[in-house]
Amino acid sequence: MTGADLLQETSAWMDTVDLALCMFIYEVCNDCQFEYVSGSDFVNFMNLKPTGRAVTVRPKENLRVCYMVFSVSQTIRPCECGKVWAEEFLTLRHIQVILRQAPQRCLQQCHNKREPGIPQIR
Repeated sequence: MTGADLLQETSAWMDTVDLALCMFIYEVCNDCQFEYVSGSDFVNFMNLKPTGRAVTVRPKENLRVCYMVFSVSQTIRPCECGKVWAEEFLTLRHIQVILRQAPQRCLQQCHNKREPGIPQIR
């Protein structure tokens, strides 16, 4: 196995979303926006990895999940990886394209018009 192969195999197991952020979202959203799931399954779900049990978005919660995905994507560096992660997440979770665009525009406007002194989530 070459060094490049090993690096590629290792990167497949690295987390894209920070563990602390995953656990914060888990505490807030588990059994609210998502059906109840274990913490380890939720972390895998957020990092687009296989889960022991399917994570289901509750009815009428797609828009909130889109806002969450957009906010999380802003924390991923480099920025291009955040955009790719968000698109993959929404595609794998079968969230409609129309819903994907509305939160991004709204959050971009909120970000641009943010009041001074209000901290930014990063």
